[in-house]
Amino acid sequence: MESLAEYIVLERVVDPEPWLSPATFARIRAAAETAGLDRLEPIHDALSREIDFGSIRIAVACLRNSTD
Repeated sequence: MESLAEYIVLERVVDPEPWLSPATFARIRAAAETAGLDRLEPIHDALSREIDFGSIRIAVACLRNSTD
């Protein structure tokens, strides 16, 4: 998943739908609004550890691209 996140960053992808469902992305985005985008662990904790780090990494990469 790290290579995929690197691809997302390099290609400036903002839509994670090929890899994440809209519902999963919405949950991660909501958690990231509270926890911030600097670190994955606080987002993982805010999601009660229900969503894996790979999915969070993809979503955060897309979110960072959309705010740049």
